[in-house]
Amino acid sequence: MWPPARPNGRTVVTTRRRDAALPGHPIDIGLFTKGEAADYLRAKLAARGRHDDPAQVAALARDLGHLPLALAQAATYLLDLHLDCATYRARLADRARTLPDLVPEEGSLPDATAPRWPPPGPCPSNTPTSSARQAWPAPCSTWRPCSTPTASPPPS
Repeated sequence: MWPPARPNGRTVVTTRRRDAALPGHPIDIGLFTKGEAADYLRAKLAARGRHDDPAQVAALARDLGHLPLALAQAATYLLDLHLDCATYRARLADRARTLPDLVPEEGSLPDATAPRWPPPGPCPSNTPTSSARQAWPAPCSTWRPCSTPTASPPPS
């Protein structure tokens, strides 16, 4: 994924990586404290009239590692699907179903060009560096990062 070449606008990329290969101007944003994480989640829910069990809110914040982006995404998901924190936590803890099991079958989405995860076939081999290849996601046992280095440039 590379930012589009545009004269206006900004692209924000979040990562926990710290290697020198990352372009741009990194801004370190730490984790929320336990209190900040729970307060953030409570405030997001309360703004839409939701008042979940405080113990479940705190537990969800802990389950998500007090990560601001994870909390923001969880709050949106909770509100959009009208779930409470306990239900979300149960889904989060469900290790019986994997991402490939949950992705709709090809062609069942309104957008026929929606990509399937994991993508069919071997993993992409145009990853430019060994550290990037190691960071490539491997969500299931049938799809692994590439082991052969290539000299292909990143997509433009």
